[in-house]
Amino acid sequence: MSFFPYDDRKEEKVLNRNIKKLLKELTPRDFEALKSIYDFRCLSLDQIYDRHYKYSQLLKKEVTKEYLKKKIIKFKRNGIIEEVDMYKKIPNVYFLTMKGIKLLKEYYDFPDNIYDINKRIHRRGYLTYNELILAERQIPHQYNLNEFVLNILKEVDVPTKYEGEKHIKEFVGIRPDGILTMYDIDFFLEMDMGTETTKQLNEKWDHYRSFVNSNEFVMKERKIVILFIVDGIKRIGQRIDLIKDTINNGFIDLVNKDVEIYVNTKDELKRIVLEKIIPQTKNANVDINKLKSLLSRKFGYNIASGSKVAAFFGDTDYFLYIRKESDAKRDFIVEEFFGEPLSTINRIAFWQKQNAIFREKTGRMAKMIVVCDSEESIFKNLRSFDLFNTDNVVFTTISRLENNDNLPYALFNITPTGEIFRYEDEDLNKRSHEKTLKIN
Repeated sequence: MSFFPYDDRKEEKVLNRNIKKLLKELTPRDFEALKSIYDFRCLSLDQIYDRHYKYSQLLKKEVTKEYLKKKIIKFKRNGIIEEVDMYKKIPNVYFLTMKGIKLLKEYYDFPDNIYDINKRIHRRGYLTYNELILAERQIPHQYNLNEFVLNILKEVDVPTKYEGEKHIKEFVGIRPDGILTMYDIDFFLEMDMGTETTKQLNEKWDHYRSFVNSNEFVMKERKIVILFIVDGIKRIGQRIDLIKDTINNGFIDLVNKDVEIYVNTKDELKRIVLEKIIPQTKNANVDINKLKSLLSRKFGYNIASGSKVAAFFGDTDYFLYIRKESDAKRDFIVEEFFGEPLSTINRIAFWQKQNAIFREKTGRMAKMIVVCDSEESIFKNLRSFDLFNTDNVVFTTISRLENNDNLPYALFNITPTGEIFRYEDEDLNKRSHEKTLKIN
C-alpha cells in the first residue's frame, strides 16, 4: 500500500523521484527546520529563522532573513510546506504538506509502525497531514504556545525534550497542550486564550485529578509543574482569577511538592521558569537565596529544610523551618510565594490541620510566614482562594525584610477589605493599622 492514496502510479513515481532529489539537495539544517515544523505543527518565518537560520554555520555570524526567505520559496515550490495567511492576527505560519511528511519520513527513517508499551498496541510511527493540520481558529493558540516554548529553549543550554499534544507518548491518562522536559521536571503546558468555558476548565481539573490518582502518576519519574499560560485576552487578571477559582473548586487539595501549578502571563511564566525553577541561569533563585541570607545573617535564625520536621506536621514537606537557639518555644515554618506557586496556597489552606498535629506532638503552636512578591500579590490570591481567616499565618516581602531590623516587625496580616496590619511585638500579638490597599 502506498504512502499516499494516488491512483496515478506515474504521479507517484514523479513524487518519489522528486523526494530523492530533495534528499540530496537539502542541507541537514533544512531538514532540522522541517522537523521543527513537524514537531511544533506549524511555525512562522521568524520562529524558523530564530531557531535554525539566524547564524551562519560556516562564517559563525548572524545572517539576514533573506536567506531563509529564499529557502521558503524553494520549499513551497517543491510542495513540501504550505503557508497559511493569518490576516495579521498573528504572523503567517507554515505547515508540512503530505509530501513534506513523506520527505521527513525518508530522511529520518520514521518507522511505519511501533509498539506502544503503555497502550499495549501497535501504532503508526509518524503523524499524518490530517493529524498535524489545524483549523484556522486553532492556529493562534498553537502559534502562541510555540512562541512560549521557543523563547525558553533559546535561553537554556541543557538537554531538553519537547512534545506537543499530538506527539506525547509517555503519558496516557493526561493530554496537556505540550510537555517540556528539563532536568528532573516535566513542565505540563496549558495555553489559555480565554476560549474555554468554566465548565471546560472544571473538566480539565477533573482529568488532572484522575491522572494524579492513577498508577501512571505514581510510577512517574519526574516532578510535574503545570504552567497555565494566559495570553491574548484583554482582561488577563480576571481570567487568571477565574482559572484559579476552578482550581480551588476541583484540584487545590492535590497541589503539592510533586504537582506544582503556576497561572500567569507568558512573560511572567518565562521569568519564573528561567529565574526560579531551573538552576542553570546566573539569576536563578535570586529571591530565595536572598531570603535565606536575610533570615540567617540579618535576623540570626537557624535554618533547616522543612523536610527535617515533616514528621511533626503530618508528613507535610514545607519549604523552611526556622527558630533561634535562645527562643526554642517560637517555631516558624517559612513558605515562599515568589511567582505565586499554588502549592503554597495549598499549604495555607491546610495549615490549621497540620499545625494541630504539631501541637499534639510538641505541645506548641507554630506560625507560618509566607514570603511573597508584593502585598497586592498575596491579597489577590487570598481573595481568589478565600483564605483571609487562617490562624497563625502571617506575610512579608523581601523589601520588608530588608527594611526592618527585627523579623516580627517585617510581618503583616491583611483583611478581606485590603487593610494591612503590621506587627509590633515579638509574640505577634500586638498589631497596628499600616495602610489600605487599592482593590481592583
